Amino acid sequence: MRLAHLALAALALAACTGGGEPPPAPEPSITAGAPSADAAPDEEQDCLDGVAVASPPANPGLAADCSALLRARDALRGSAPLDWSAGRAIASWEGVRVGGNPPRVTSLNLIGRSLTGTIPPELGALTELTVLRLPGNRLSGPIPRELGLLAKLITLDLSRNRLTGRIPDLGGLSRLRLLDLRGNRLTIGIPRSLGQLPRLSVIRLSGNALTSCVPSSLADVPVVDADIPLCTPPRPGVRSALDVYLRARPGLERIEPAPGAFVHHTFKDGEAIDWEHGVFAHDVE
Repeated sequence: MRLAHLALAALALAACTGGGEPPPAPEPSITAGAPSADAAPDEEQDCLDGVAVASPPANPGLAADCSALLRARDALRGSAPLDWSAGRAIASWEGVRVGGNPPRVTSLNLIGRSLTGTIPPELGALTELTVLRLPGNRLSGPIPRELGLLAKLITLDLSRNRLTGRIPDLGGLSRLRLLDLRGNRLTIGIPRSLGQLPRLSVIRLSGNALTSCVPSSLADVPVVDADIPLCTPPRPGVRSALDVYLRARPGLERIEPAPGAFVHHTFKDGEAIDWEHGVFAHDVE
């Protein structure tokens, strides 16, 4: 019989003794991909010259990704080096992965690269992106709401930066499984819309300055790592988000964890997920 293994972070969520969930703030409509003030039009035009993108007329989506990344480059890197240039193939750019047919930018991984800028809204124009990982840098400023346009995103990791402000409405990320925002300087509340993401399995918010409490809409997310309590008490007999997960997946074998520890489980449906790294694998012996 096949067994797979699942590493989960279990953090018990206490019931909030007062107050309710904060009302959601209205968000203006957004459009990603508009040229920024720092864009370099000549270099963006070079995305059509056949060097960064081979045969641009046959690959207009990849050429658009090239232009979006060049518009985002200077704001993202700040004072750090970043080798994105129209003079070299986009598939060789630091942290950029190209895949699919027709080819598009599908992954952006810039982990611990000493980036000192901000998260540019132009990243919201990368419509085939499935992984966006920028942890362990010194990025500041708000999380742009344009990231909510990345409908194919599975992993969003912006942890261990210096991001401030509110968590934007990310309700358009219907495929998102992992959201890691821990270790920033985020404030205000948590959008209830996060609990409406059908595939969200792990959300990490600890180490911020969030006010209020965890919306009850997140009570059924399998793993919630937050250092603030639930807005409303969980259902009777449910002590934590881990208990919710175990009830939903009766094939799991429970192992009591130490507070805040990672725990090990096995189940029988041929799927394993490495939550710590946001890597999703299937049919693991």
